[in-house]
Amino acid sequence: TRAPGAYHLATGLGILSGCVGSNLSFFGNGNIEHWPNLYVLMLGPTGNAKTTSMRIGTNMLQRACPGTIYADEFSQEAFISALANHPTMVLEVEEFPTLLELSQRSYLQGLKETLTKLYDPRETFRRSTKGEGDVTITRPALTIIGASTTEWLVVNLEEVDFRSGFMPRFLLWPQAETDQEPD
Repeated sequence: TRAPGAYHLATGLGILSGCVGSNLSFFGNGNIEHWPNLYVLMLGPTGNAKTTSMRIGTNMLQRACPGTIYADEFSQEAFISALANHPTMVLEVEEFPTLLELSQRSYLQGLKETLTKLYDPRETFRRSTKGEGDVTITRPALTIIGASTTEWLVVNLEEVDFRSGFMPRFLLWPQAETDQEPD
């Protein structure tokens, strides 16, 4: 595609992470078990095929590992329940600032905090939900692949998103330059 190679690399790493989940792990950082969950955010101007890169990868993952790509819209309780049933999941966020805006709604209150906690590999994540009572997610392996323009992201981010640890968990993939068109 005409998308920069960096976007395909970012998507590819996210897709591999979403495919492997917690089935492959390594020990590091204080002898703590880790697995390859990634939070990837591609940044660039409108029209440079960020979404195209994401779609190519997520379509391939959906065919290879059905049920791994989570719904476009959801409540926090439905998200937690789905993750309990399928702990390896990819959240595809075509317009990342939309997720930030949605997280302010009552049914998604606390989503950013939950996503921050789920980033760090853990044996279990427990939550008590209103509808289902106690829910346990065993070895959650969440990957987020998102995209945004830099301008829209800056408008929607708050200082607390950085201080809380939410944004520092994301690998930011800017478009450095346009790749040469193949002959």
